[in-house]
Amino acid sequence: MEIAKRDKMIIQLQAAIKDNHDGVLIKIKELGNIQKDNRFLGSVYEDYRRYRDYIIQEKEREKRQMERLVHYLEKIVLETNLTDNMTRRAIMEQNRILGQLDTVKKELDKLVSI
Repeated sequence: MEIAKRDKMIIQLQAAIKDNHDGVLIKIKELGNIQKDNRFLGSVYEDYRRYRDYIIQEKEREKRQMERLVHYLEKIVLETNLTDNMTRRAIMEQNRILGQLDTVKKELDKLVSI
């Protein structure tokens, strides 16, 4: 039960983070358009842009770590004598990470396109 509660909390936190990122991306677009008309918004726009750049760096770091985990699990499965059960668990974990990696790549593409 504790794991289910923890997983639910993690999902809620991930949703809140995504909403926050989406809000920042919307503000960046809005400020980019408005700053052309108002020179005082230039510094605010730069703050949002720097925050977006920071998010991009974090997503790239997350992507690299996930890729390392996938390769590590692949290496373990191929080079060690695991039991059938352990091999299945490693492959399941690898597939789960690959799914998360796809999500991170999509989020990164979305951030970079702005």
